[in-house]
Amino acid sequence: MLPRSSSAEIDHYHRGNIRWFTSRDWTTEHQLVIESLIRPHVMPRGLEAAYQSMAQDEDHEAEALAWIKGTLEEVTETMHVQSTTR
Repeated sequence: MLPRSSSAEIDHYHRGNIRWFTSRDWTTEHQLVIESLIRPHVMPRGLEAAYQSMAQDEDHEAEALAWIKGTLEEVTETMHVQSTTR
């Protein structure tokens, strides 16, 4: 059940105040209902299943992790070189 407030109350107390949407009147259940209504309009169909499928591909995950580590090492080395040349 959504919080009950008159329009005047909302205008007076909550206009421009984002905390109203996350106040104690709004439960996790409300947030889940809203998310379930909005999600189909902003998330491509099958995206979650595609990510789960990719996560199960251990070879691809290992390759991605190696790429991330290499990139971080490269950035760290570049930052170190730049800081020592100043």
